[in-house]
Amino acid sequence: EKLNGDPLPWLLDLSEPNARYLALRDLLDRPASDPELRDARDQAHRQGPIASILEKMDPQGFWSKAGPGYGPKYYSTVWSLITLGQLGASIDCDPRLERAAQYLCDHALTEYGQYSYNRAPGGTFDCLQGNLCTALLSLGFDDPSLDSAFEYMARSVTGEGIAAQG
Repeated sequence: EKLNGDPLPWLLDLSEPNARYLALRDLLDRPASDPELRDARDQAHRQGPIASILEKMDPQGFWSKAGPGYGPKYYSTVWSLITLGQLGASIDCDPRLERAAQYLCDHALTEYGQYSYNRAPGGTFDCLQGNLCTALLSLGFDDPSLDSAFEYMARSVTGEGIAAQG
């Protein structure tokens, strides 16, 4: 009753391309090859929150300020990439996303495989690690550095090798 009926027509409305894309993808399970889904994804990258976030990105691949990208909280590289991943942004639709993902790996990933708010091994949080790994996969980022990031995440769950890694 509170939704006033079926919300799907609103979610599929052409005036809301991001909601439309996510509804087609996640609620209607359209395959990646579906022309309607592909068109909605392209529209979502040209207008709405994906486009707004990408407009604020520095040409070098970061948001707010250079460096590991954790701060300022909610406006910097880390938070922008996490949000873009949740919104369904894709490297296939915008090459700036590849640059941003690579920038993050170059500036926030430690030699041991964890993402760090200050690039020091002790500056990591499991939630940061998990959110960034998920975001980068969602964006379509394919880089060998993700292997070490997932390896670190697995070690943090099992406890194997963590103490020796800083």
